[in-house]
Amino acid sequence: MIDKPKVDTNSPAWIAIREYYLSRLDELRRKNDNPQSQDSTDRLRGQILEIKNLLSIEKPVGE
Repeated sequence: MIDKPKVDTNSPAWIAIREYYLSRLDELRRKNDNPQSQDSTDRLRGQILEIKNLLSIEKPVGE
């Protein structure tokens, strides 16, 4: 398992990244709610998972 990097979650850079990816996550979830092929659904779910993994950097290990 890869260790989570230590990130200053109060830095302007992280705040901008977080806001961007929260918007992107919302967009992908809305797309995932629409009927589509299994391949498209799988791709969207993979993208959602990666964004959730990125945003999990904010949470302490074990949460």
